[in-house]
Amino acid sequence: MSLRHDHEPPKREAPARTGVNSRSNNRVGTQRDTNTLQAFREAAQGHGVTLPELLSADGLIHRFATSKRSSDLSGWYQLTEGEESHGAFGCWRSGLSGKWCARNRGQTLSASELRKIQFKMEAQRREELRIFAIRHAEKALDMRQTWARATDADALPVFEYLDKKQLPGLGLRRLRDLLLIPLFDENGVILSGQTISADGQKRFFAGARKKGLFCPVSWLPGDLITELLIAEGWSTACAAHLLFNVPAVAATDAGNLLPAARSIRNRYPGVKLIFCADWDGAAGGIGLAAASAAAFAVGNARVIKPVCPDDAHCDFADVWLQNRGAE
Repeated sequence: MSLRHDHEPPKREAPARTGVNSRSNNRVGTQRDTNTLQAFREAAQGHGVTLPELLSADGLIHRFATSKRSSDLSGWYQLTEGEESHGAFGCWRSGLSGKWCARNRGQTLSASELRKIQFKMEAQRREELRIFAIRHAEKALDMRQTWARATDADALPVFEYLDKKQLPGLGLRRLRDLLLIPLFDENGVILSGQTISADGQKRFFAGARKKGLFCPVSWLPGDLITELLIAEGWSTACAAHLLFNVPAVAATDAGNLLPAARSIRNRYPGVKLIFCADWDGAAGGIGLAAASAAAFAVGNARVIKPVCPDDAHCDFADVWLQNRGAE
């Protein structure tokens, strides 16, 4: 079972965000290569397009962020190195674009040339999605097989993490020295998972899907429910369920609150959603902001927040411990 924090990009694909040419066959690092990259960068800058720090001269189209949001991949470039190195660059959001040839100065792309670039980018995007779908299907099968081998999370000896949180392992299983959190889609199919070690370290299944998936606590997709608690982590969701006696769901992190809520809303259009926000310091931080934004987006929802001593960071798992008199 291979675990790491986030998803790995398909190995056969060009890096989508940074354009790092770690696999380039163009021997980047020679004086000629350095001059080519610098000239290409200066040409783009002259057209108002700031390229990423690392470039790849592999002939593929690379996307990069042109704003403060790393997910905003509106910038693009394509660079081919050879006897007559040439390339193109642009930003779809601003409408800026240009082309460059080692023999000539940078020129503006024609509408026809831009359409060709756009067509190639779309073809690359479809191929990326196809490869991701294949990998996600493989990882989903791996997770289901792992889940089938796992045992009762509450079996003796008591798992250290559960003992520390004073929580039963609702919805979980144990695999050797790890807790296994299943991540379902709205149809009740396990497609991914997360592990928790005895000391609380969390890892997602490498290469598996996460967006829109969730871990149900004291219910399963398909059950009849009228209201549902939604929290970030499993311990927060489990604690909230025990505090309020309402079925709960863990979205795994703040960034997945909205995608998970939308998945649930697709299956349960009329269910009332209650977001149990993490309180991340002054004014609630990202935990409250993400929960509030998700509640507004899906509708028929509200947000509740824990009462934290001295406005410190806390969540409903901390409230649960406080109620039980634990330190």
